[in-house]
This record gives sequence, C-alpha cells and structure tokens, in this order.
Amino acid sequence: MFRSFSFSCLFLILASAGSAQVFNPRLAGTYRLLGANRVAITVSEAAQGATDLNGDGDILDSVLHIHDLMDGTTDNLGIAVTFCCVSPVDADRAMIVVSEMGQFSLDRNGDGDPFDEVAAILDLTTGVITNLQLAVSRVLVSDPYVVLLVSESHQGDLDLNNDADAVDDVCHLLDPISETVANLEVATGLFFRATGTRLYFDVDEAEQGGVDRNGDGDSLDQVLAVYDPGLVTITNLGLPMAAMVATTTHLAFDVPEAEHGADLNSDGDMDDNVLHLIEEGAGTPLNLTVPVPEFSFSLTDRYLGYKVVESDAGMDLNGDNDTLDNVLQIRSLANGTVWNSGVAGNTVSPHILGDNVLSSISESDQDGTDLNGDGDATDLILHRFDVLGQTRISIGLASATTGGAWSSDRLYAFSVVEADQGGTDLNGDGDILDQVIHVVQAEPLEIWNTAAIGSIFPFTIEENVLIFTSNESNNGQDLNGDGDTSDSVAQFFDTGTGLLTNTGIAGFGGAFIDGIFFLRASESQGNVDANGDGDMSDDAGYLVRPEGVGSVNLGTGPVASVLAVDGETGRVAVPLNTSFQISLDRPPAGPLSPRYLLWVWPGSSSNQVILSGGGATLGRLVNPTPFQTTQSPQPFRCVRGQGIPAVVCRDLAEVPGPAMAPWSLGNSGISRKVTFTLQALIEDGGAANASGFSVTNAVVADFK
Repeated sequence: MFRSFSFSCLFLILASAGSAQVFNPRLAGTYRLLGANRVAITVSEAAQGATDLNGDGDILDSVLHIHDLMDGTTDNLGIAVTFCCVSPVDADRAMIVVSEMGQFSLDRNGDGDPFDEVAAILDLTTGVITNLQLAVSRVLVSDPYVVLLVSESHQGDLDLNNDADAVDDVCHLLDPISETVANLEVATGLFFRATGTRLYFDVDEAEQGGVDRNGDGDSLDQVLAVYDPGLVTITNLGLPMAAMVATTTHLAFDVPEAEHGADLNSDGDMDDNVLHLIEEGAGTPLNLTVPVPEFSFSLTDRYLGYKVVESDAGMDLNGDNDTLDNVLQIRSLANGTVWNSGVAGNTVSPHILGDNVLSSISESDQDGTDLNGDGDATDLILHRFDVLGQTRISIGLASATTGGAWSSDRLYAFSVVEADQGGTDLNGDGDILDQVIHVVQAEPLEIWNTAAIGSIFPFTIEENVLIFTSNESNNGQDLNGDGDTSDSVAQFFDTGTGLLTNTGIAGFGGAFIDGIFFLRASESQGNVDANGDGDMSDDAGYLVRPEGVGSVNLGTGPVASVLAVDGETGRVAVPLNTSFQISLDRPPAGPLSPRYLLWVWPGSSSNQVILSGGGATLGRLVNPTPFQTTQSPQPFRCVRGQGIPAVVCRDLAEVPGPAMAPWSLGNSGISRKVTFTLQALIEDGGAANASGFSVTNAVVADFK
C-alpha cells in the first residue's frame, strides 16, 4: 500500500482472555488507533531488536508503521517521527511530526539546519507524505481544530507574531482537508477549546510583545481570546483564566482576581477564582460572580456543575452553620436557573450524568453526618443529586478518589475504601485493606461491585465495559502467570453481564476506538519477549477487543432486523459519485407506530466528513441528548423519523416511519472516500439502555 520499506506480518492472536480477544502486532513502540481499521505504531529502532527501520544507518529513531486491522498486515513507512497521529477531520489523512535528525538529517523546513521537528500530512490510503515545512513545538487538538505551535527559533528565527523577537511559540491552524495552515499571529499558552466553530485559547502577554491585554497594568497573564473562522478574526476577551471546559454550545472558565486586578464577585477582596460562562454565538463572557476552586467545574450540553467556596461567597450553603465548605451547585444552560444541592464536597469537579450529578462529599464537612452508616463521620461519600427531582441521595460508599471515568452520559467508576466502609471486606479476600472498584449508573440507580482491586487511574469506560489495571501485590494473585505478584495487569468489567475478565497483560492503558483498546505492556513484568527481538526489556503493544463492546442490539423490544444499502447488508462497498439507497427491509416486530431515527455514524470518532450529495445533506451535527445510546463513538448525525421534532436532527426532512417498511432513502452519491455505519433506532419503552430506543442491526458502507 505504501511507497517504501513495506513488509507484512501476521496479526497474531495471542489469547482469548475470557470475554476479550488479545492481539499482538509484535512491535515495540507507541500505538495510536486511527479509525476502525488502522493502528499507527511509532516503533523504536533500539527496542525493536536494534533494527534500522528507516535505512539511515543508525538505530536511534522511532519509525512510523501502519497496521491494518482487517487483513493483519503492517506497512513500514520508513520515516522517523516524534509525534503521531492526529486525524480529526478526514479518516484517510493524519498529521505527523517528522524528525529532521532522525530522517537522514534533512532540512525539511528550509531554515538551513537539520535540528527541527517538522509537521507533515500523511495520506493513509496512498502513503504520500506532504511536508508542511513548519517546525512545531506542540500539537493540540480541539475538535474540529488542529493547532500547531510553531517555534520561531526553530523556524529560521522568524518573527511570526510581529512582536520584534523570534523566541515565541506561535499559534497556527491546520486544515487537513486542504493541507493549508493559517498563522493566527499570536503567542499562546496551554489551553485550547472549541465550541461549535469558535476556538478559544489563552494568549501569553509576555510572549505577545509584552502587551497588557486585560488592562491590569502588567504583562504577566494568560488572557483569553477567541478565533471566529466566519469573520477570520481574533477577539481579545480581556480576561485571564486558570482553567476551562467546553461543549459544542458553551465555554466555562474561571478568572483569578489576583491576576486580573479586580474584585469580580464584589466581596471586597481580590483573592478568588470567579466562574464565567460564554454561550456560542453570544461571544460576551457572562460573569456568574461565583467563587470556585480551580479545576472544580464540569459542563455538559444541559448543565454547568461547580463547587462554591463558602468562605469566599460569605454564605452557608449547606446549612451546617459555618462557611468553611465547598458546596455543589448546578446551573441550567437553557434558562440560567441555579440549584443549590446543599452537598458539601471536595474541590474536584462534579460528574454530570444526564440529569444527575455525582460528587464525593466529606462527612465532616456535612455537619458531621454519618452518610454510609459505619459509625463515624470521617469518610468521603459518593452522593447523587437529582436535578429534575431536586433531591439528593447518599450512595453510601466511601470513595477513595474524587476522580473517575464516565461514558455515554451514563456510568461512573471509582474505588471504595474497605477500611472507611465500616471495615467491610468488599472483594472477599479476608482482609479490609483494599480499595475495590465500583461502577455506578445514576438513572436508574444501579451499583456494580467488580470485586477487583484496581488502580485509580487510568479508568476508561467504553459503552458498558470498564477497563483498568489491577495491582497483583494488593490482590495477592499472579494475574499474568509469570510466577510473581509484582505486576499491574489489565482487566475488564462488563456491566451488561457483571463479568470480570483478566487479560493477563501487565500493562497500562492507551486509546479506545471502535471497540479496540490499546495496552502498552512491559515485557519485564510479564517475563515475555512480546516483540520477538530476543530480549525482555521493551514496552510492547497489545490490542484488546472486549466482548460486548460494539454490540448492535441493546434493546429488548421491537427490532427491525435488516437495514441495507442497495439491498445488501453487512459491510458494503459503494463506488464514489454513484447514487445509492438506504432501506429498511421490513417493519419491526411489535407495535408498528414507534418513533424512529436513522443514525449515521462516522467511520471513526475523529471523522468529521458530512454525509451529503446532490446538494442535499442526509445528516448534520446533532446534540445526542435526549436520544443517547450506549454505543461508541456516539452517533452524531441522523435523519429524522416521523414524529421526531426537527430540532433533534436539525433537519427539516422526515423519513418514513418503520411501520411503512420496506422503504428507501436515496442519495446521489458521496464524493470522497469515507466509511459510515448506518443504524436505525426505534422507540422502545422496554429497551435495556438509558435512551429508550432499540437499535437495528447495522450496515457498514465503505464509499471508495
């Protein structure tokens, strides 16, 4: 497939670990999953048997390979990279960073030296690499934007932001489709968040010519700015910020008063971090006058959740007759209504799951109340606040951590401390010394005790499957069969079946895309030569596919069993620029008048290609709620069924309801290579998921 240094190797199936398949491409390096079918592997020459993989006469490089999950072949591109990969817009292209020194010491950005790291675009179909000729210091992604920080000193000492020096990192925007880069001419810091089409970021005053952008009399701040592609302008918002979170519709950030030189919540001091909110389209920041701890607020498409510092607000918000706590509040983004939960917690962000908010709270801060019934008031207890019902419920479990992971607006994972949970043996090992992983579904409330001792981080949840690493020494078990109990071994817990699966791999986590999880494993921990180079000193990559991830039908009610493209089901090849029909073969079993949606899934979670043809658009960007499923990646385009409000799909057209099957929806053709998964969702009160919809069998269409 690719131009140089091409070879193939069999995709070795190592084991079927319970309900998980484990694959080993036998390459030591860093793995990056690109879409449903490709894995980019940056292979270390030194670790891969001291092999010169790019033909430059040394073994000092990391060389890019592409592995095909469909046919098991691996192609060596023969190019030394320091970064791979970003593929946010086009599933067939990725952005990489090439090492000049590693790649034959060639000057790729034209500055007269071979010491830079230079951005390029890789065509994953042809293997062609387009040199962007820009020396980058960092690559950042905030969908749909790719941000390149270009180093002036490495770009031939060019002054790229017009501040009369050449020592800055200057923001550039990459369009992977046109392979063009726009210089925004501003020196930026660390924060980039996109809301819809706008990109928000912080500008470093000191690097941006020492200009005071927030009017506080100094040039020491990181000041918020916004790029509007429609106006092709950058607007200085004039506010320093400490942290920010964003959705497609809103941006929330906190402003340190001390850096801004102003009292933003009118409490007579300038010691607080005050929460601000921006709505997409409005542009003007709204000062909520709420003092919050740093990194203590969360945002969804419906709610902003945050902790209020009582001492800074000067109010007792949880009724314990002091102002010493951090108390959870929720703000409706639809109408600005604020609800005070009365729950005093720690300073870490609350976790918003649908219309519920989970937060770990301190019993001592909550008026010394024993919330888990263990006879003391010294624990951190997980709480659930029901926004719609305005009720708060103690889940009654002592949390070891304020962090966790959640998926599909549905699940939250955390560890419970046995000693704090009334000295309860939660995993049946005869002691009360452990931290045992639990999973919570907020609505309806359901709690799973995995009986596994796992690391707090990283947690990953994909659909209904939790992935974590478990420390053998804490478990007292040899989980990977190497004769010791000193490793951390990857495990899976399926909330659908309640089953715990041991992969037998001593490793730590990476990306999870389209049902496949990457594990970076230590050969020395497992006492195995995973990449076949004759030693056991490398970090090798494994790919794991848990059962239950990517399952099609999550419902129990009416299911339309056949969705087809041009009459064919399964994986269908559709020629580019030709007309085609998407059809429902027959009505579903059961009631014939449920509401109906046709979801169009991207080929990968990063594919942003709009499904369109003949001047008509089949699907548009859509807020998944309230019609969410537990599938991944979250479906974000749809065609509206009969009876579905237009706002759901932002599309005025309707397709026939399922009772009208068989029916067909035509399109005049797709003009670019792309893969889509098409599924139908049928309203079902008995569906076994939070959305209330059953899912038909899918058809995967490759337009090529």
